[in-house]
Amino acid sequence: MQYIDIKDSTVNFVNEDKDPAKKADQLGADLGNLLMESAMDKATIMQLEDTVGNLLLEVAMLKGGAA
Repeated sequence: MQYIDIKDSTVNFVNEDKDPAKKADQLGADLGNLLMESAMDKATIMQLEDTVGNLLLEVAMLKGGAA
């Protein structure tokens, strides 16, 4: 059971780890971090795809298969 302390018309949770507002803030921060990490991963993948495409084109040119 969770106990709350009510003073001055505000609610203060005795166990701050169970405060829904703090949990929501932490979830928002975690989601933001995951979105940034995902964007960075996608950018890295795009760079790798570009590099692989350039290397394949260079190999084709060296083999004489490209005009």
